[in-house]
Amino acid sequence: MSFPLLVQAELLKLFSRPSAKIGLLASLAVGLALPLLAILLVNSGMVVNGVDARSAFSVDANDTLVNALYVRSFPVGIRAFLIILGAQAFAGELAARTLREDLLRPVPRWAVLMAKLVALALWDAASLGLGFFGGALVGIVAFGTEGAWVATALAYSLALLCDVGVIAIVLAIGVLTRSTVATIASLIVFFVLDKMLGWAMLFASTAAMMFTTSEPIIRLLNQWPALPSAAFGSWAFVLADNDWNWVSVSAAGLYTALALLFALLWFRRSEVP
Repeated sequence: MSFPLLVQAELLKLFSRPSAKIGLLASLAVGLALPLLAILLVNSGMVVNGVDARSAFSVDANDTLVNALYVRSFPVGIRAFLIILGAQAFAGELAARTLREDLLRPVPRWAVLMAKLVALALWDAASLGLGFFGGALVGIVAFGTEGAWVATALAYSLALLCDVGVIAIVLAIGVLTRSTVATIASLIVFFVLDKMLGWAMLFASTAAMMFTTSEPIIRLLNQWPALPSAAFGSWAFVLADNDWNWVSVSAAGLYTALALLFALLWFRRSEVP
């Protein structure tokens, strides 16, 4: 079986799962909800500091798409669906003993794993597309076409690449734990601890600049953008600074490559019941 046919088979399995369908609907709902909420806000008749809400808030279609991307990336947002689907795609099939069916085909093991990654990436692209174009359509009708569309489009594109890295880590942990529940739980613990470390480093770097002049310490603490939580959220730097944070982008690429390498090597030597 050729690799494109293997990807097609994975896509059929993936999009047949209820969690995949619910995740796509949730992506569209988030994309539509933000411009609709903005429409309600500016037309609510509210008075803010003596000014009508329509005048107090500067809202455009691009703003609603940016907010939708932030909401989408919450720990319990659309990325949670991606983690669940990734765990089901490998660890779930391994635990259910259905993965052997894939290995009975005349294809190498690396192709099976990569086909799952490509299928999950295509699902993520579909979810991002639904949120972006759905939100853009409603936002443009309501607010016009003004806004930093190039930066927003770049952020959505970079969000897809960041999510591919998350998929790679999910597959790597799934290969190791061989359990859907253990994979999801491990990811939650990993990202929570990583986020706490990032906050601690950010706070410490701010404090260090006030209380010490040691350049090595300050430089080390300022490396928090290289942590996984920041690296896989590096699209936010494009929105905040209208520029790429190459420390985060490079770190995301490194984590993705290492996770894939580990997953491929471990899967190669693993027994599949």
